[in-house]
Amino acid sequence: MAGWAKKLSLTCTYITNLRLDPFERTGWPNNGTKEGGQQYFDWFKYQFWRFVFVQQVVGKELQTFLDYPPMQRGASFNLDAVKADAVDAGLLIHEGQLLFPKLGLHRVIDLGVWWHEQTNLPLPLGGNAVRRALGPELGRQIARTIRDSVEYGLEHREEALNYAMQFARDMETDTADKFVAMYVNRWTLGYGDRGKQAVTELINRGTAAGLLPGPASVEFLSEA
Repeated sequence: MAGWAKKLSLTCTYITNLRLDPFERTGWPNNGTKEGGQQYFDWFKYQFWRFVFVQQVVGKELQTFLDYPPMQRGASFNLDAVKADAVDAGLLIHEGQLLFPKLGLHRVIDLGVWWHEQTNLPLPLGGNAVRRALGPELGRQIARTIRDSVEYGLEHREEALNYAMQFARDMETDTADKFVAMYVNRWTLGYGDRGKQAVTELINRGTAAGLLPGPASVEFLSEA
């Protein structure tokens, strides 16, 4: 450590993250004084013993990855695990809803159909949320921007689909077109009263089941 107390000339650019270290105290020591990084080394000298216990905790956590290896690949869920009998069943999302018959798999239940039978409402698949602290004016501006973007895509469907094909993950164009239609349609532009009722019902059920924190309240922000 004695070598660090000497005045050094940097041979590279030194960058400090001022948000994390506004006083630049984690830099190089300043000629053995308590200026600059010397304060960090003083702290490190007395706190390093904690690293031993932290390493033990991290080691136990890493051991669980050996004891309980992941059942699916990290990138995203795919049907290979079901096809290989690694799992008994899987919840299909995105294009998997269209591709599973080609893999020799069968449908156990269609949750969209089940939801409609239960509620007579469309199934909410996703939504955009805006922080209340941003205010209603900015919130409506965000809503208008999203709506304009979706509307442009629907009006220029072929152009939008051609662009989306680069993310299609080996789907044929006809299949991709059908897939896009499932998620971008008239409900995307405006879900109306039935759509609002469906979202409210989903959140109410999630809260009642203990999956969402209560109270169950939904505030819809119009783009108008």
